Amino acid sequence: MVVAAQVEQSETHSYIIGSGRVGSRGPRRRSEEAMALRRFYNEIKGKKVSEVPEHVKPMLSLNYIKRAIQRGMDNYHAKYIETDSPEPIFHVCFGGMIFSYLVALPHERRHLEHAQQHAQQNH
Repeated sequence: MVVAAQVEQSETHSYIIGSGRVGSRGPRRRSEEAMALRRFYNEIKGKKVSEVPEHVKPMLSLNYIKRAIQRGMDNYHAKYIETDSPEPIFHVCFGGMIFSYLVALPHERRHLEHAQQHAQQNH
């Protein structure tokens, strides 16, 4: 299913405006992120600069962060687990690949640095 809204072209990026759906994932997620940023912007738009820290401060509390994580987990469960989607399997696989890459990265960097030093000594 391909439904696209208006597309704007800049020098290096394409932006999808509206709530159109193209493909299976990407634009919808960008749209949700854009909506969250737009909602935050609208909340602080009418405030004075000196009032913004008082508005943002509660959002940085431990309870607020815990509730936000719980909300995200509930949304994930509703979107993927309750619908019997196979995507959580892919999330685990890709997450495992990324995690193993990050764990191995320091070793690989040390190996590369040693190889470069060895190459400089032999030339």
